Amino acid sequence: MKDRRPSIRKRSARAGLTLVELMFALALSGLVLAAFHQLVLGTGRSLFDSTNKLLITKDVRAFTNEISRSGRSARDFRIYTSLQDLSERHSGQSGDVLALVWAEPESIEEASPGRAQRFFITRIVIYAREPEPGQTEGPVWRYEQHYALPDAGEGTGGTDSAQHTVRALVGDILGTAERRRVLQLSRGLADEKLFFYSRLGESVVVNGEIYHGNDHRRMTNTYNFTISPRG
Repeated sequence: MKDRRPSIRKRSARAGLTLVELMFALALSGLVLAAFHQLVLGTGRSLFDSTNKLLITKDVRAFTNEISRSGRSARDFRIYTSLQDLSERHSGQSGDVLALVWAEPESIEEASPGRAQRFFITRIVIYAREPEPGQTEGPVWRYEQHYALPDAGEGTGGTDSAQHTVRALVGDILGTAERRRVLQLSRGLADEKLFFYSRLGESVVVNGEIYHGNDHRRMTNTYNFTISPRG
């Protein structure tokens, strides 16, 4: 009778080698999948970051151009603490509400020697940052209101700057006018406020930080520029 034990040992050896190969293949597949997963995540993060950096650049450029253009053509400005507190700020102080004011003098025909001309408010543009409750970041809104000049044929009329305080008009605008969001999310860097009243009292420094992204990943950049109404 032939001894079958050598044949059994050969089969066992072949079976053991196949198991090792399988385990090696599984381990290699796991490494490949992990590397591919990291590659996909890295590509996604890179695309996310690039997209939001472009959005930040676009928003900062648009906001800077818009508010600078408005500021240069305005006659005067006011800065207030916040949307909830319209306490007027002064030289060296900061706030989250900026009101740009346009005004025109009375007509030459109505002017008389020895009397100062009256000015009539014709337009007010407001930029206001509104932080989220309990947060330091918030959107920046734009409000605008126009006023008619007096009609000589219907009496004085008009919004006489001596009779209508800018603060009262700003309060009415904030409560009734439509608003447009100009920045999605911003943080003030001037004592946690966005607008700083220069110590010379003639210009406004806009100093903030803008965000884009989500709660898990954000991109940010700062902006700082000065506007000076023509007076």
